[in-house]
Amino acid sequence: MISSKDASSDTMDSRTYGVCPGDPEYYRPEERWSPRISNDGEFVHENPGSVANREVPTFFDHFGLGDVVEVTNSGGPPLPVWDTYGDWSLSWPDWQAGSAVH
Repeated sequence: MISSKDASSDTMDSRTYGVCPGDPEYYRPEERWSPRISNDGEFVHENPGSVANREVPTFFDHFGLGDVVEVTNSGGPPLPVWDTYGDWSLSWPDWQAGSAVH
């Protein structure tokens, strides 16, 4: 995936996907250092469940808009290419299969 939006902070609001106040899964924290990595609203942000707080300064000092992010062991399927930013999400064989040369 590619970082497409660099932000110093964002509100992470579960209402954006239907989890509303009153639901035990509801959340709405303000997260610092939150670059977006998908059209669907996935971010890398300061949160012990995402990036350990002690690692945040190191990560974000070396991370910028347009940088490639590889997500592993997330427990879910890979995002479809239309939900990401750029062709970095395609495997080399898939990239070649779409070539005008073929």
